[in-house]
Amino acid sequence: MRIISNGTDIKGKVSLPGSKSISNRILLLQALSGSKYHIENLSMSNDTHLMEKGLKALSGIENMVTVDCEDAGTVLRFLLAYCAIQEGKKSVLSGTQVLLQRPIDPLIKALQHLGADISRDSNGNIHIEGQKLKGGELQIHTDHSSQFVSALCMIAPYMQDGLTLRLEGEMVSMPYVEMTLKLMADAGVKSQWDGDVISIKAGRYHAECDFRVESDWSSASYYYAMACIADKLSIDLAGLLLDSVQGDAYVVELGVKYGITTEAIEGGIRIQKSHEPSANSLPLQLDFKNYPDLAVPFIVACAIKYPSTRIVGINHLVYKESNRIAVLKSQLQKCGIALLFEQNCIYFKKEHVVYTNALLPMETFKDHRIAMSLALCSMLGRGIEIDDAQCVRKSYPCYWAQLASLNFSVF
Repeated sequence: MRIISNGTDIKGKVSLPGSKSISNRILLLQALSGSKYHIENLSMSNDTHLMEKGLKALSGIENMVTVDCEDAGTVLRFLLAYCAIQEGKKSVLSGTQVLLQRPIDPLIKALQHLGADISRDSNGNIHIEGQKLKGGELQIHTDHSSQFVSALCMIAPYMQDGLTLRLEGEMVSMPYVEMTLKLMADAGVKSQWDGDVISIKAGRYHAECDFRVESDWSSASYYYAMACIADKLSIDLAGLLLDSVQGDAYVVELGVKYGITTEAIEGGIRIQKSHEPSANSLPLQLDFKNYPDLAVPFIVACAIKYPSTRIVGINHLVYKESNRIAVLKSQLQKCGIALLFEQNCIYFKKEHVVYTNALLPMETFKDHRIAMSLALCSMLGRGIEIDDAQCVRKSYPCYWAQLASLNFSVF
């Protein structure tokens, strides 16, 4: 796939897909409720397709089900928790080698502590024999993934004694846990979060008449990052709510630091950049500890336009679909930008790199957020060529059509 930017004055309108984070959670809550209420605006991402497919297979009459989670970490973690409480059903969760090497053991150990029967074979596949879990009190480390906490919280009402979670370590991606608890409350199960303790009583989710998934603020981050780089920009993003349950709506506040305004319009929002922010207003440091999905596009944007910015709170990026820090370092170097990572801090230096080919070759390591972010490198004035277009298109198919509708050539 080749991307060429046709200038840095950008104007247009795009419709954003449903939130993957909300979609995957609401699908699990629906399955746990035992009802089939209508869900509108589900994410078009491959992760949500896999989540839907996996839950459908697990809800069948077969007593032995194997689910291929491919490369979807959310799917593996949420389905692991779901399978653990499916009494009398045996399940196997598999996936790519990269997925099965990503952090999952803290969640397995937590579920085993609660009484789950879980083991792994020599290939890393996870075998589960579902049963009623007693629940009670549990300590869990939170410095690798908030999804461990979200997975446990969502199945907590179906444990005999409910669940009291004591969170240990530095919590990353806290807004995603807040989202989970809000969606659970909307589905009829309330929780209490006091300091480092989350308490959820035994109960059941009620059946909703219908549910509409918000459009995805994580996807909006690529257009905010684009605005950071652009000289002038005005884009209408259809479907977004300023009053959102999604933590990644923080990108609005982030955009202000770079001279980007956001206003509500009918059916969505409008983001604009008409001038460069003053040097005194630019942030010296950005912290993405709670917003990992915003980090990659803003790392690229800062590397290109604001290289004096330092970026922290990104240690957990090494545990994503790829080691995102290492990948960004290797690919930005092709643009003459050195990414240096020391003590949980990224900073940049200009390098002199000469590529004789017309297009800069970019490797994505099958990570769609890397691909979507690296597309912004075309705004440096050099076209880029992204590898593995099929994998990239499968993850977020609408993004590339949206770029083509703006001031980019995509072919």
